[in-house]
Amino acid sequence: MLRDASKRAPGESIFSVINARSLASINLHLELGFVEAWRSARYAGIEFTGGEGVLLRHARPRVSEVDMCGDAVEFRFNV
Repeated sequence: MLRDASKRAPGESIFSVINARSLASINLHLELGFVEAWRSARYAGIEFTGGEGVLLRHARPRVSEVDMCGDAVEFRFNV
């Protein structure tokens, strides 16, 4: 899923919906840069058995400003 993430426009997001009981999947997504956006027992017609679903979001940062100081480059991102 993230293999083609670099092709996204700056600021464009990828979303993933996971059962909250699937801690391994949630942790993997968090390690890949996803953040939790929402939790609910139902999402877009999907009901989560015995719990709730977690909507995760991964956004490609927008480069708002680039500072060059000698050899160092500092990127500032708006997410």
